[in-house]
Amino acid sequence: MKRLYQRNENIIIRKLGKNQWALDMETGSEYGLNEISFDMLNILSAPHSVDELLNEIINVYNVSRDALVEDCNTWLETALQKGLVDVYNNEQ
Repeated sequence: MKRLYQRNENIIIRKLGKNQWALDMETGSEYGLNEISFDMLNILSAPHSVDELLNEIINVYNVSRDALVEDCNTWLETALQKGLVDVYNNEQ
């Protein structure tokens, strides 16, 4: 089974100038985002595996996979804890 991640349906993301944030419409919680976090939540508007998410970010930011793997996993863990993303298992 492959784990897939997707932005929680209650989370909206917005960008205004250089500021990016996420808003939980259910709790009213707001989260300031850096550019990469914003892009990751944007990508996760549809389900993605970790590998798919990494590939998308690597294509945009031209960074090495090795440099990104740990940061991506840490970010996903934090995003899950805060309820920004959901995870589910794909049968494929």
